[in-house]
Formats: sequence, structure tokens, C-alpha cells
Amino acid sequence: MKRWSLLKSIVILLVALLFLVGGGIAALYVMFPTQKIIALVLPQVEKAIGRKVAIEKAGITIFPALGISVSGLQVSNTEREGFSR
Repeated sequence: MKRWSLLKSIVILLVALLFLVGGGIAALYVMFPTQKIIALVLPQVEKAIGRKVAIEKAGITIFPALGISVSGLQVSNTEREGFSR
């Protein structure tokens, strides 16, 4: 009887952990929609490379690693002296 109780506790713990992870992933998608990601990333990239940047789509990736995926990235030509068009 004690063995059944231990098994039941482990199953409940695993299900609770699964719900917490799923809830965390859902919260990330709700908190960071495409437009918000673009608004956060775009100024930092433009400042770092000193050029105008356009991003078509952005989103959160979970697998294989937690991060941000960007598609449709366009970087303008620099207007600094010494560079051709």
C-alpha cells in the first residue's frame, strides 16, 4: 500500500511540473508578441552596427534552445564617409 502512495505522489509531482513548464512557455508567447520583440531588438541592433535595420518577422524559439528567431532581416548600406553605395 505504501508503494502505491509513493507512485501516486511521483505522478502528481510530474504532472504539476508539466503544467508549470507549459504555463511558463505560454506566458512567454503572450508576454512577447512579434511587435514587442521587434521593438526591443531593433534599436539595439541598429545602435550596435550603426545602420538602419528592418525585421519582417520575429518570434520566440523554445527548441533546441531558448532564444529569438528573426526572419526577413534587411540591413541598409552605410552612409558613413569612405564607403560606396
